[in-house]
Amino acid sequence: MKHFNWLGFCLLTVFQVHAKPAPVIPIDIDFVSTQWIDNLGTFRVVVFNSEVNPCFTLENYKEGTSQGLTSSQQICKVALPDHQVVNLQDDPEGDMWFEDFHWGEHWLDFKLNTFNANYNCSLALNGSHQITKQQVLAQCRLVKSNNKE
Repeated sequence: MKHFNWLGFCLLTVFQVHAKPAPVIPIDIDFVSTQWIDNLGTFRVVVFNSEVNPCFTLENYKEGTSQGLTSSQQICKVALPDHQVVNLQDDPEGDMWFEDFHWGEHWLDFKLNTFNANYNCSLALNGSHQITKQQVLAQCRLVKSNNKE
């Protein structure tokens, strides 16, 4: 019986010593989601803690994640219904943030919350859309206005 206990202890020690730590999502990341989109590859959205970084990152892996990153874009700007472009990096008070991300057939839907209003936004992910340009803007529409006027 002593031999079995000793053997069990040795095996446990060996496995613990050789165990590798599980990957941990850093605390400044709030949300990660991945979606395969036909003919476009795998897309991944990485949403950071808005107090650290109000933007989110959209990555594309044309041949799948095992083949490496094809393109990556940090999304900070959106176009509002009046064609005004809002850049969340221009908001040092933190009154604007993105949340509630959902994948569509060829788009990414999310919400923009501001001090004055809430918007539903959509970012097209089509064949002609390369997420390597700074001009990439999601289109937003007003859901609720917080103005008392």
